Amino acid sequence: MKKLLLTSIICFFACVLHAQITTNEPPLGLSHMLPNRAFVQSLPKPDMAKIHAEDAANDEINKFIVEARSEGRSDADGMQLIPHRFAYGVPVNFTLTNSGTWNTLPNGDRLWQLKVHIPDALLLRTYYDMFYLPDGAKFFVYSEETGQTIGAITSEFLGGSFDNPIKFVTGSIYGETMVLEYWQPASVRGSAVISISHISYGYRDVDSPFSDNSRGIGSAAPCHVNINCSQGNLWQVHKRAVARVITFDGAGSAYNCSGALVNNTNNDLTPYFYTAHHCLTGQDAFYNPDASQFEFQWNYERTGCDNSTPLATVSSTTGADVVANNQDHGDFALLLLTQNPVDNPNIEPYFLGWSRSGSAPSSCVGIHHPEGDVKKISLTNNISSRIIKPEFWRVVWHTGTMEKGSSGSPLINSNGLFIGQFSWGIPIEFDPCNFNVPGFDGSNYGRFDVAWHPPYTSLTQRRINHWLAPGMSNPPQTLAGLDTKPVITGSTPICNGSPKIFEASKWKTGYHWEKSSNLTISSTSTRIITVSAANSNSSGAGWVVLKNSLGVELARYNVWVGAPDPYIDYYSPPRLGVENYFFSVNNSQSAPTSHSWYVTPGGSYSSWWSSGSNLYVWFYDEGSYQIVTTVTNSCGSKSVGRMVYLSRGGTPANIATVYPNPARDIIYVEIDNPMNIGSVQTTYDVRLYDGLGNMLRQQSTNGGTVQFSVAGLPEGVYFVHVYDGVNSVPEVHQVVVER
Repeated sequence: MKKLLLTSIICFFACVLHAQITTNEPPLGLSHMLPNRAFVQSLPKPDMAKIHAEDAANDEINKFIVEARSEGRSDADGMQLIPHRFAYGVPVNFTLTNSGTWNTLPNGDRLWQLKVHIPDALLLRTYYDMFYLPDGAKFFVYSEETGQTIGAITSEFLGGSFDNPIKFVTGSIYGETMVLEYWQPASVRGSAVISISHISYGYRDVDSPFSDNSRGIGSAAPCHVNINCSQGNLWQVHKRAVARVITFDGAGSAYNCSGALVNNTNNDLTPYFYTAHHCLTGQDAFYNPDASQFEFQWNYERTGCDNSTPLATVSSTTGADVVANNQDHGDFALLLLTQNPVDNPNIEPYFLGWSRSGSAPSSCVGIHHPEGDVKKISLTNNISSRIIKPEFWRVVWHTGTMEKGSSGSPLINSNGLFIGQFSWGIPIEFDPCNFNVPGFDGSNYGRFDVAWHPPYTSLTQRRINHWLAPGMSNPPQTLAGLDTKPVITGSTPICNGSPKIFEASKWKTGYHWEKSSNLTISSTSTRIITVSAANSNSSGAGWVVLKNSLGVELARYNVWVGAPDPYIDYYSPPRLGVENYFFSVNNSQSAPTSHSWYVTPGGSYSSWWSSGSNLYVWFYDEGSYQIVTTVTNSCGSKSVGRMVYLSRGGTPANIATVYPNPARDIIYVEIDNPMNIGSVQTTYDVRLYDGLGNMLRQQSTNGGTVQFSVAGLPEGVYFVHVYDGVNSVPEVHQVVVER
């Protein structure tokens, strides 16, 4: 059924699903009629029996290690947990010269295309042992079937040179066929280097929206909680530190893990990324730091709580170097990202602060990507240092859990500080939602304080302090986090003829301003916008917002345009002879500078006192009362009134009298004792409805008598509704029309 989705919906959904740092434009091959069709390179399906046997063997190794650690046995010491593989590597040797098809366009531009097909693949990923693009050239990867595209990748987002090309990876294309496309305009000088070493074949735990054979997004264990559920409300900033990590083992296979950005004492946005040592697939800070073909997926989450809500716009960065890792002291790895997510206008990362105090907190959360699924949150108030393997925290969740793919994800204390990364938990064959299984020993996190400077470790590649507190002999026990999301500063209200300036912090290329319709833009200068009232009659609530290139709102500043526009409300219906009737003017957004109040009739009928926007009234006798307030801001003043109707019997006095009843030709609606003071008038809205709720007549008045002709209406029961201008519930009178 997934393949029956409308093409337009598919393309929109897929094009933003896992976007790398690109120009976000369509490939030329989808819009040009080419004389030579792309050459199809068909590859055989991998030996699935062999793959499943390897996965089973890896599961047994992980089970052995987890049980040994839980029981305090030493026979697993030195053994490394194996991360969760979801794609198998197929070795290839495709280049611009030995594969694909070249076309020369009428304007002299040249286009190279290679179509790759592997039967039954849930996804395909491409790994390059050499990759370089000259300035002005563009590279794309896409699916003709689903419309999913990655591109254009340009030299702006890459390093290397023709003589020293980089290793590279392009993200997942869902399905069994993909097209690789290189476009070189005639004006471009130099040549590209594109050498593909592996195609990664996705075969399990793939969240494809286009295949009935895939698991489906949101298919991790049912006890998981999406990050945008209410349990994640307090962690909306911290979640932006966490990313899904797709690691690479050099043989083309891809693995799921999690991790998070962490701050350093220089507060300089250096992109240090903390994960688990066992997520590394042959990389090592001392011997082999190259993680250039790792992919980091940001904002991979549901926009709401339920799994049926849309996905957020996902962006990716690629590449890293391992700067520190240690299997024996907490299973940690610290990476330095090649592409800083701070530089991507569609990513607003947060750098977690940390605590190395070593004291177990009273509560924590874990934010993670179980089995490569969308971002989840787990909560606990049961954390302790392990007696066996004390370099780990032991956590028992009361909400959520951990699974394969959660490895490397952060444990965050109630102060929002990072204290460790997930390492190991429930054995593979058990239900991750059942904490009562025999041998369950909690979820275990490598302790950050242990990784800080492990004993007997002088190598900077085996400890954290050298990187996160550079040059400090007495580093702090805790460090606050660092946010990169922009904030708008300015002031309100905005008066006619008086422009206001608003400025955004942390500006990036690709940001743009938008504003409400009652404002006009006087000028813009990147991070600064000057706005004015749209015209002399403009008033009411307004806003200026900052958005990225994908249209995602990053920051908002709510403003008020013109003089206040207050209304009067109360907490409970007014009554006679009771103190503390409380009225308020709900208009704080207009930045009022003063309030004045008046109640009539006063004297022996009522007494009152006010404090700013609050009014307290005692009503002593039945009848009609009018409450008036005047609110002033720097743009001007406005007065409004509200009627209150009271009777001693507890039934409110009527606003109006309706007669005759029954009626034949005309119905009269007389407003009883309208209360108007000075320029402030109460406007009454009078309506006539039939028995089916259809409005037949309507008039407005400031008092006196309204008349409705009913001569042409059929006999029956009708209803007169009288609104006093403020109350949302009308006074209703039933009237009969007879002939």
